[in-house]
Amino acid sequence: MQTTGTSLNPIGHEIGGLVATLIQGAIDLQWTATGPTSEFSIQGIAGTSPAQFVTEENAIVGTDSIKAFIDSYTGLAFDDSQYPNTPLGYEYGMRDQYFLWRKQKAITTTTPAMRLTVGIDAIISGNISTTPVYTDAHVKAKVDANSYSHADKDTSRRWGGRRFWTTDTSSSSFLDAAQSLAVRIVETFKNERRSFVIETMRDTFFLHPGDIIHIAGGESLGVPSGNYRISEVNIEFYPAMKTKITVGDPERLLTDFL
Repeated sequence: MQTTGTSLNPIGHEIGGLVATLIQGAIDLQWTATGPTSEFSIQGIAGTSPAQFVTEENAIVGTDSIKAFIDSYTGLAFDDSQYPNTPLGYEYGMRDQYFLWRKQKAITTTTPAMRLTVGIDAIISGNISTTPVYTDAHVKAKVDANSYSHADKDTSRRWGGRRFWTTDTSSSSFLDAAQSLAVRIVETFKNERRSFVIETMRDTFFLHPGDIIHIAGGESLGVPSGNYRISEVNIEFYPAMKTKITVGDPERLLTDFL
């Protein structure tokens, strides 16, 4: 694997450790021992749990930016031990001077960082959007003969027998990797996922992307009461302090800094 200004063989690396190596490389390319020092730190990077390693089969190689490789390897890591709950992916971002790379917090078991009630201490602002639902997935491996299709009949039945297909490609040539990815895609996207902005005037300085909040009282607007994952926190100070919290899919990328 070649990145901007450096090269690295990813095979054998634990994925979180590989991300730490890439970020440290980005730091070293911009700051030297004899020049200005940086407080930019990789101490917020956690390893995969259960541990996942880069192999010859799933290695993503070539020449690209460090951020592009971080995106690719972040997408490679997952934890599906929560089944039948939705598989957990990994996410990254900045918190103060720390670069964070971690497993997503589980929506169902994580204690919410804040509880908001629509109409009392919060309002829903802007549009409420939903992402596509997929009942079926077809995944091709590196070897074209190794492909796998997965269908969730319960989900199809819930939608009146209709089937919604998506396709993807596995970075491995093995059939079991294509099977695992197909199942994971359907388990991730078989339920409706909403994205919206909720506004509040409460103190939210401790909230960060990736945190879980509980929202209640939004049923009349199409938002069921429950836990939601924060994608973006936007605090406005004028004319009065208020916070716009995006939950679900973010309106824009948060970490285009590498």
